[in-house]
Amino acid sequence: MTNDELRKSFKESPAIKRYQRIAWIFPLIICVSSVLLSIYQSSWEYFSRAGSLIVLVAVYVAYKDWSGDIYQVIKKDYFTMSEFLAIGCLDSLANDERNKVIRKCKEIEDTQNRNKSFVTYASRRFRKMEAVLLAIGTLIWGYGDSILNLIWRFNA
Repeated sequence: MTNDELRKSFKESPAIKRYQRIAWIFPLIICVSSVLLSIYQSSWEYFSRAGSLIVLVAVYVAYKDWSGDIYQVIKKDYFTMSEFLAIGCLDSLANDERNKVIRKCKEIEDTQNRNKSFVTYASRRFRKMEAVLLAIGTLIWGYGDSILNLIWRFNA
């Protein structure tokens, strides 16, 4: 599969859409509510605390290990069915029937190879998502109040 096909399959998968919504909407809600609370309380420390909650969302994503579960699918080593049939004794089958069985097995293997490409791509995307959430959460947690104080200082 080409990268464009992988990207399109990834974006169209309903399960992946659901997981991405969980992973991106919760941090967004946390940020918006913490900014509103910080403005209401006239202190950016509430925004800074939101970083810890975003890190918890990233830890949840890592705990669910979506990328690891996906990646395990492609690690299986096995004899392919067409290899088995090619070396096996198929004397009882007629020549055209044997070729039909081998052709069907090769089609299945092609589908499995496309699935492996997709799984590798999806696993890589989920690992990036985990890393980005952890980095953003840590930066907000550590420096969120300092950065926003430079932009808008409250008169306390």
